[in-house]
Amino acid sequence: MTIDAIRGIVINSFAHAKYSEAVLNHEIYIDPTMIEIFNPGRLPESLDPYAFVRSGVKSQLRNITISNVLFITNMIVASGTGFRGAIHLYRDNGVEYSYFNTSQGFSFEFL
Repeated sequence: MTIDAIRGIVINSFAHAKYSEAVLNHEIYIDPTMIEIFNPGRLPESLDPYAFVRSGVKSQLRNITISNVLFITNMIVASGTGFRGAIHLYRDNGVEYSYFNTSQGFSFEFL
């Protein structure tokens, strides 16, 4: 597992969280077998996470100010490219992962 992989998902979580409805916080759970990152936001409900990566659906920019700060500080390269780019990074480096929507947000697990 690479630090870049973890950093990408954490940054994506802050850029795309749904703060207006969030009663939950971002969460990072670490144990010897996996790392889970929870984002209080959801992917489009019409697509499961795997279909979302394969589809041409554009990401929903929920937090313009946060995204602009992340762009200005070079934490992201462009809006809407992080999640798909991260998935390619993980595949290219043999990082095992899973991701899924929950009723309260989105979780990404590094296995």
